[in-house]
Amino acid sequence: MSFGPFLFGAPGALLALLALPVLFFIMRATPPPPQREHFPPARLLEGLRTDDQSRERAPWWLVLFRMLAAALLILAFARPSLAPQASESALGGRTLIVIDDGWTSAPAWSEVRNAANAAIAQAERARAPVFMLFTAPSLRPRDPGEALTAADAKSRVQRLEPQPWRPDRADAAARLARTEGNFDRIVWITDGLNDAGAEALATELQRRGTVTARIPAQTARGIVSGAVTPQGVVIEARRATNGSAAGAVTAETAEGRSLGAAELQFQGDALTASARIELPPEIAARAARVRIVGEQSAGAVRLLPAGAGRPFVGLVDPGGAGQPLLSELFYVDRALQPYASLQRGSITQLIDARAQALILPDAGRIAPTDSAALQRWLEGGGLLVRFAGPRLANDADEFVPVRLRPG
Repeated sequence: MSFGPFLFGAPGALLALLALPVLFFIMRATPPPPQREHFPPARLLEGLRTDDQSRERAPWWLVLFRMLAAALLILAFARPSLAPQASESALGGRTLIVIDDGWTSAPAWSEVRNAANAAIAQAERARAPVFMLFTAPSLRPRDPGEALTAADAKSRVQRLEPQPWRPDRADAAARLARTEGNFDRIVWITDGLNDAGAEALATELQRRGTVTARIPAQTARGIVSGAVTPQGVVIEARRATNGSAAGAVTAETAEGRSLGAAELQFQGDALTASARIELPPEIAARAARVRIVGEQSAGAVRLLPAGAGRPFVGLVDPGGAGQPLLSELFYVDRALQPYASLQRGSITQLIDARAQALILPDAGRIAPTDSAALQRWLEGGGLLVRFAGPRLANDADEFVPVRLRPG
């Protein structure tokens, strides 16, 4: 409801103004006279005089002040706005709302929606058309050339969800460049991150009108790289300038079971940070992905490369310095590198490191110190791969699947 330059959000409260005359007579009414009671000790006060006199009725200025206070209180409950047409005309006209709807906006998605709805509400009060531009659309959109009513714009924002990829601001700038006409007001609800297309989009927006940027209070953090090393799982994360400085990362199997965690700490104003999840090689080999704990976005989860999560294979090194290219393990090492995590050592060392499989080159009888450990390891599910040759043929032991025929 509007009245001249005023707009009332709760006009029903104005009905209380009708009660002001009743309130006036109540405040002007004389209280009932006091009852007379005989109290003998009161004769001691006879003859006393005082300059303070009580009025029979409240003074007119006090009644007027109370009436004014009551009227202002009623007006406050009516939620008035002063000169909304003038203020919204300055902020209204053709309104363009730009939304970064990639995974980087997911942690503060409620703030993104609130900012978009606030901009739409201002355009609605100014009776202005709304145009919307998304930087990470799932389908090839028609925006921003399509004019929307406030109701249609609110419905689109309500259905909007963050996409599991980064915004493509260069593409958004190109789509905007193909749109005719300028805008009286532009609101860019950004994720706070800078990339190669941000400058192109900002330049195009400034060319089309006055730009107001809305940045969430806390922006996303993402994992930019992850790798499995002999010391565990190493990750590198990145944040925006106002992102959280502390957190934790965890390594998980393909089934989602946690293998270990480490603290993620950004030092000072640094935008990148590294963390190492210390795991034994046999445990680290099972890692399939890393994740920032508590971060709800696609960028907070990173799948480890094909080399991660591969089996831990031990190469039994016979020792001795020779020509590397003539070593029996050289070509085995080269062949298995793309598919397994490799480590060299003696049989006992590799079993203690919890290797999942052992590759044994042509060798004779296994030393008694290693036989017992190897037997227990095989009975526990280990896999032994042996290469047959002259040494094994001349001095075989029990660690062969069948009896070998010499010759």
